[in-house]
Amino acid sequence: MSTLELDPAFVAACEAHGLDPQKTNMFLLECAVQGREPSKVSMFELDRQPSDLWAKVRKLNRAA
Repeated sequence: MSTLELDPAFVAACEAHGLDPQKTNMFLLECAVQGREPSKVSMFELDRQPSDLWAKVRKLNRAA
């Protein structure tokens, strides 16, 4: 288990999307958040409209 899975924001987001935090990684969570199919999307495509948690993990600059 990585540090991310222990993050309360990660656990809450997983639970909000009906995912098991123990069996979910950040990529699968972000796919669920954006309504995308994991087998048909890349991390870079998810970067276009990132959730706050995805932007934090990927260290993306967000427009203020």
